[in-house]
Amino acid sequence: MGAMERADSTGDILQRILATKAGPVVLRGPAACGKTAAALEFYRHFTNEHIGACLLLAPNAPAAAALKARLLAESPNGVVVSPGVLTFAALAARIIGAGGGQLRCVSACQRHLLLRQ
Repeated sequence: MGAMERADSTGDILQRILATKAGPVVLRGPAACGKTAAALEFYRHFTNEHIGACLLLAPNAPAAAALKARLLAESPNGVVVSPGVLTFAALAARIIGAGGGQLRCVSACQRHLLLRQ
């Protein structure tokens, strides 16, 4: 979507994302244009179909906490339990930690340095 392009509603944005067959979709635009609402709707759509199969990435811990709080607050009857929201650093830590036997010898300090890179 173009930076200044604005859909009429979050539902319109979601339908355009779901209709895209080109792979990953980047939502971008100015502040308060509906990017977060569209991402949350996209998350809800796929979480309803495949529980636990969707993950939202946030740039930092406060943004991740805000996304989790919003998902829980907007959840009908508290249906959402432990939403899949991570920071980029937390995702990287999970990937490094899932490396198997080869990465078990990496110290906490080395892991931190790898994540910073």
